Amino acid sequence: SEIEFASWFTKFPIIGITGSNGKTTTTHILKQMFNRSQTIGVIGGNIAIPFSECILKEILQPCKKLVYLLEISSFQLEFISSFRPSLSIYTNISEDHLDRHHSMQEYVKMKLKLVENCKKNNTIIFNEDDDTLRSIFQNYPLKKSTYGIKSSNHTFYIKDDAIYHSPSNTLFVEIKDIKLRGQHNLLNLLAAATCADIYGIKIEHIKNIFETF
Repeated sequence: SEIEFASWFTKFPIIGITGSNGKTTTTHILKQMFNRSQTIGVIGGNIAIPFSECILKEILQPCKKLVYLLEISSFQLEFISSFRPSLSIYTNISEDHLDRHHSMQEYVKMKLKLVENCKKNNTIIFNEDDDTLRSIFQNYPLKKSTYGIKSSNHTFYIKDDAIYHSPSNTLFVEIKDIKLRGQHNLLNLLAAATCADIYGIKIEHIKNIFETF
């Protein structure tokens, strides 16, 4: 696949973002969070910017610190052989593209190809509120970090109409101050925040995006 081919020509880390819904929003949120840091977040993939185009730009205009934020569809994952993101985000799994994949089982199998080459030091971030993802990843042999709104067992958790940051349990942001409305968008923000926190982006930068995106 084009994603596979392009990955052969970079040594910069790749964050793969997949799922049935919310991929594009999560990718754009994450880019804005990285824009606040010393690392340049470069978006590509299913978001209408071919990964190979991103890599060509890297080759022609070398940069010291990049991270690729790739939205990746099930179609793009069909022909993966050695592709391995350093971190993978799963937003949710619901029935989609069954005209191509023919069954839900086959569709899920394609989605899991994102992490089939990952090693134990690679991390999966997934929506624990999603029954399918929770069932798949609860015993998966990779590092795991979860997000969601139904439980407080996350890096960012919701209590009393506010989001708190663990392990310090300090107030992060009040729900009323978040510009992007809707429960689905709250999950997208939490997915991006969990990833940004793992990468060491300052908490105040992450909060700023919650309040302005």
